[in-house]
Amino acid sequence: MMKHLTKLSWVLLLSGCLLLSSCDKSEDDPFTGGDNYITSFVLKNGDQTITAAIDEDKIVVTAPATFSLASATAR
Repeated sequence: MMKHLTKLSWVLLLSGCLLLSSCDKSEDDPFTGGDNYITSFVLKNGDQTITAAIDEDKIVVTAPATFSLASATAR
């Protein structure tokens, strides 16, 4: 009976290790892969336009304080 419990414990332990090591967290990253070719875009609000850039995994926007993003559209 004790041998059976020991064997079962090892099987469960090894199965748990296998399941935990099979997860790959990089699948949830939207910036990984080979099809992300967008490097910049333009935000337009009325007659004002602001250029935004994508650097690694950050979107960089430099806008004056008077520029409102409330009704801005990306182009």
